[in-house]
Amino acid sequence: MTSRRRTHGAVVAALVALAVSAGLAQSSATAVKTLHVHENVWMLVTPDANLALQVGDEGALLVDTGRAGTSEAVLAAIRSITTKPLRYIINTSAGPNQIGNNVEFGMLRGGATDHQGRGPIPAIVGMKPSSRT
Repeated sequence: MTSRRRTHGAVVAALVALAVSAGLAQSSATAVKTLHVHENVWMLVTPDANLALQVGDEGALLVDTGRAGTSEAVLAAIRSITTKPLRYIINTSAGPNQIGNNVEFGMLRGGATDHQGRGPIPAIVGMKPSSRT
């Protein structure tokens, strides 16, 4: 291989590494991506954990709430999928990436993800908001 090709290959490799590391740094923020799984089921991909969302006729069911501090990003992702209220939250464990937003989501009046609702708060199965440390 010529010296020029090796230099070109090294430059390309360095640019790819820089792009990948920049992408990782950018994605490590509180960005939440949505992935349609099947019919009325979505995966919410956060930097720390994957959450599941099912939307039915009467509202939405969320499996895990994500790490504390990501509530607005998770709610925005839910709003991008549905305007229906959040009715149920199921926690798969007591880990910080599973119950971190329980307090915030457990106070959503009417389950409204835009904080403008009235009525009952979402039912939480598993760790209750008051049990967060």
